[in-house]
Amino acid sequence: MKKLMLGLAVCLFTFGVANAQDPGDQDSVIVEPTYVAVGADSIHVRMWAITDDSVMFYNMPLTFTASGTGINFEYVSYYPPLTLWEETFDSLLVSEDFLRMVAWSDLGGPVTEPPLHTSGILRQIWQLVFSVDPGAEPQVVDIDTTYDFVNGEFCFGLAGGAVQFTPAFVPGAIHYGPTGIEDDIDNIPKEFALKQNYPNPFNPDTKLSFDLPKAQNVSLEVYNLLGQHVKTLANGMYDAGSHMVSWNGTNSDGEDVPSGIYFYSLRTEEFSKANKMMLIR
Repeated sequence: MKKLMLGLAVCLFTFGVANAQDPGDQDSVIVEPTYVAVGADSIHVRMWAITDDSVMFYNMPLTFTASGTGINFEYVSYYPPLTLWEETFDSLLVSEDFLRMVAWSDLGGPVTEPPLHTSGILRQIWQLVFSVDPGAEPQVVDIDTTYDFVNGEFCFGLAGGAVQFTPAFVPGAIHYGPTGIEDDIDNIPKEFALKQNYPNPFNPDTKLSFDLPKAQNVSLEVYNLLGQHVKTLANGMYDAGSHMVSWNGTNSDGEDVPSGIYFYSLRTEEFSKANKMMLIR
């Protein structure tokens, strides 16, 4: 979990300056570092997205670079909204040593499929599944984006195809063997916490962090001074670890809210806390 949060931090801060073609905040894809003990017969690698745009197309070629043998890519699992898209294509090109991934939300017709839009919240969108041969040696398999000689570089596309841009990509790796597992466990938070947002006061956006010592169903909501609900920033099951989400000062309809004091409230099965923050426009 520590490694995932480091990857997320890189995405939010190292890539914090948006691509000039990106119409809003920097969109990102994150490959979760995955630690598996020797003897496992399969490996599942989660991939996450953070977007503030309505992504309707992507080209995402991936490459797998292993320090050993015996770990083999099998297939990709897709999560909403991609399960509703008209085309999600993936194919392993063994001779070129990369995975071609291309998807379109809408290829025409009366029904418009939902875009990939996470409202600045980290969401799992893909899962890479690998098989492990009996007797596979301990190794590291690096997962990164690459260049597709047919479709070009990694990119997102918006509705109508008029806007195309390159999001941030945070690579990850499979660590097959004992190294690093103890370190990962040692860095799981010992107690629940909801931290002060940063920056505060803020304009136009701010980061909100919380710690979970165990996996929990999480609700993170924003309210105004009248106690009226403004926006949901997190809702669902989160693993043990440190997590970060963003709020860009908009309500559930995507409209800018006025300057003022707001409260953000974290609730789990075993913990609840609220902090206040100030938006200045």
